[in-house]
Amino acid sequence: MQSSTLAYKRVQGLDILADIYPSGQARAPVIIFIHGGALIWDHRGVVPKSHIERLHGAGWAVVTIDYRLAPESKLPDILQDIRDAIVWVRGPGAARFGYDGQKLCVMGNSAGGYLALMCGCLEGSIRPNAIVSLYGYGDILGDWYAKPSEHYLHCRAPISWQEAAASIGSRPISVGGEGRSTFYYYTRQQGSWLGHVAGEGLWQQEQAMRAFCPAYAADGGFPPTLLLHGTCDTDVPYTQSVQMKGVLEGLGRPVELIGLEGLGHSFDEEHPDDPAVCAAIGRMMDFLNRHK
Repeated sequence: MQSSTLAYKRVQGLDILADIYPSGQARAPVIIFIHGGALIWDHRGVVPKSHIERLHGAGWAVVTIDYRLAPESKLPDILQDIRDAIVWVRGPGAARFGYDGQKLCVMGNSAGGYLALMCGCLEGSIRPNAIVSLYGYGDILGDWYAKPSEHYLHCRAPISWQEAAASIGSRPISVGGEGRSTFYYYTRQQGSWLGHVAGEGLWQQEQAMRAFCPAYAADGGFPPTLLLHGTCDTDVPYTQSVQMKGVLEGLGRPVELIGLEGLGHSFDEEHPDDPAVCAAIGRMMDFLNRHK
C-alpha cells in the first residue's frame, strides 16, 4: 500500500501535509481521516494503520492530513485548515490521483472526531457526504472541558504552568510530538483547555463559540453521521456522543450511535480483537459504503 505525501496548503511559512493512499480504481470514493491529540499534539502518521488498510482494501482512497496545532494556532485557523483540506481533496487532489472527489466522507478519532463533526457545519458545497466520529465530541462549551477534570487530577501529579509552557513553542506547527500532551494534561487539570485553544479574544464569547460546537451549529443539512464511543471513556465522556445523536435526531438527520459497553477511549486501538469492537468496525464500513 503506497502513499504520496504532498502539501495541501502553505500558510505562515508552513507546509501542511497530507498522505494520499490512492485506491488503484478509477473514480473510487475517498475518505479524509483526521487525527486526534486534543488539537494540541500528534500528526497524520498516527492514524491507525488498521483503519487505513481496511478502508483501502474496501476500495477507498484514503487521505490523512495534518493541521495547525494549538495553542500556537487557534481554533479558527485549525478549522480553516480542515476546510482547505476538503477543498484540495475534492479538487486538485482528485485531478491528480483519479478518485472521485464528489464521493467524499470524513472520519476522525477523539479531537479528530470533533473536527469531522465540524465538517458537517461548513457551507453546503464543502460538506462531506457522511461523517464518522470515533469517540469525538460536539460540545466544547460543556463542563467536561470547562472545569477541572477529576480523572486528570488523579492520573498525574499536578502540572505547573512552567512545566506546561516548556512543552510547547511560539511558532505555528502542524506536527507535534507526544511530549506536548503535558500541556493538554495541564489544561484538563485547570479546566482551561478552551481558553488556550480558542484564544482569549474568543472563548469568553459564548454566542460566537457556539459556531465551533457541532451540537449547536448543526442544521437540517448535516450529513449522515455515525458515532462510535466507549461507555467508560474517561477522556471524552460518552454523553458527548449521546448529546450529538439527540441533536441530529431533533433535526431529522440520519444518525447512528454505537456504544461500546465497558470500553474507554481509543477502544479501536487498545482492543482491536474484541468481538464488540470488530462488530462495530464492520458496521462502520457498512455505513460508509451506504453513504459514499
